[in-house]
Amino acid sequence: MAGDIQPELFSDPLADPIVKITDAAKKLKILGFVLEMGLFDELEQSSNWETVPTLAIKLGYDRDALQRILNTLVCFKLLDKKTTNGCTVYHNTSATSKYLISSKEPSLIHFIHSEINMVMAMYDTLPAVLRQGTTDNITEAFKRGKMDEIHMTSLTKQMNRTNLETKKVPMEIPLDKNQNPVPTNDKPKKKFSPINFMLTMNGLIAPTASVITKAFDLSGHKSLLDLGGGSGYLASEFVRAYPGLKAMVFDLPDTIKIARLQQDDEIKSRVLFVEGDFFKDNFPQADLIVLSHVIHNWERNKVDIILDKAFNRLPGGGEIIIAEKFLNEDKTGPETSILFDLSMCLFCKGRERTQKEYIQLLHNHGFRNIEAKIIDGINYHDVIIGRKPF
Repeated sequence: MAGDIQPELFSDPLADPIVKITDAAKKLKILGFVLEMGLFDELEQSSNWETVPTLAIKLGYDRDALQRILNTLVCFKLLDKKTTNGCTVYHNTSATSKYLISSKEPSLIHFIHSEINMVMAMYDTLPAVLRQGTTDNITEAFKRGKMDEIHMTSLTKQMNRTNLETKKVPMEIPLDKNQNPVPTNDKPKKKFSPINFMLTMNGLIAPTASVITKAFDLSGHKSLLDLGGGSGYLASEFVRAYPGLKAMVFDLPDTIKIARLQQDDEIKSRVLFVEGDFFKDNFPQADLIVLSHVIHNWERNKVDIILDKAFNRLPGGGEIIIAEKFLNEDKTGPETSILFDLSMCLFCKGRERTQKEYIQLLHNHGFRNIEAKIIDGINYHDVIIGRKPF
């Protein structure tokens, strides 16, 4: 009957997880292209919300195709859309302005391109790894001090727009009879400088850095040692959070040379850089040691070496903080940690661990008063702290 309430229609929910996976692959590809085309940068430079015709002229794209891209990004919550005086306009969301603008650091741009251009390529080796076992690709690169080499080889053409010299596209772009831009080879090309590993890692930790520094009360500490701290970004966040703290970053010579060039002048006197190798050199002494995304890179015997050396360099009462994303106890989630765990098979001989496994690991190396905390949200870090007995 006409007045009857129509039943809701549902597709087969058994297909939902499969469809979500296929859509995720498309979403990453779209995001990589949009970063390449400079759309977010163009919108950020404008103080006004932009129309499709204006953006099409500035960027040299077909209006209809561009509008579909823009609406897709609204669906992804990376652009905002509204109608003013009958005109549809677009602008960056707060998330895009914070993490996807080439002139701002830290950003997630480097991480995104690393996923597309390096990590996806590594996943092509999955059949071989399943047959032969885990590889040592990145472990060997760390040992040779050639971590940047891996990234530069695969990403030079795609990443690090931090120092990009942006040229404005001329407004006088030829139009066809329908007033759509005609593609031309005259559009200035984006110039990319070589990317390095530390910018990707900065992006990984940017959403959680301030949480990691405040997860535990560290106000009693005077000296911090960030092992494998790369650019010094996390160490800098610690010294900003604790005015009485001084920090050292211990990393390979090639990494330290680059990090010094990028150091923030504001805290230069409070973050020092020390060149060294985890397995050959003594660690500097400190009363707080931090390891962020270090433990998961290495096989167990090398993890034992790192933690033994860290324990020996701490004074009684000194503490160690490990920042890694925990697996849940049955090792079926969360997704970020599960994917990291599989990636470790392809990159090196490391692995992700459960919270209980990290607690036991620290306990085995003499640490006590161990406490772990989950960082909620979609991110790549949780935190665990242990104390060296007096």
